[in-house]
Amino acid sequence: MGITSEIPQSFSTRAVVEADRVIDMGCADGLLLPSLAKAYGHVMAIDVNEDFVARSQRLIQSVKLENVQALSSAGLSIVDV
Repeated sequence: MGITSEIPQSFSTRAVVEADRVIDMGCADGLLLPSLAKAYGHVMAIDVNEDFVARSQRLIQSVKLENVQALSSAGLSIVDV
């Protein structure tokens, strides 16, 4: 099985009932963000690694994912999300 940018079947929108928001915990370099952005109204990408957050932010800007936000989880509480 190779790396894919498609949302795995187990992560399909059917798994989240009537959801308009999703959090990609451990987003790494943001591989799933374009697919998630198409499926959800708002996507929050979170990773503890600042380099991965920076990569995700570059991807968000380069493909103009206006409904996606990338944040570092360092110092975040679930209330912040």
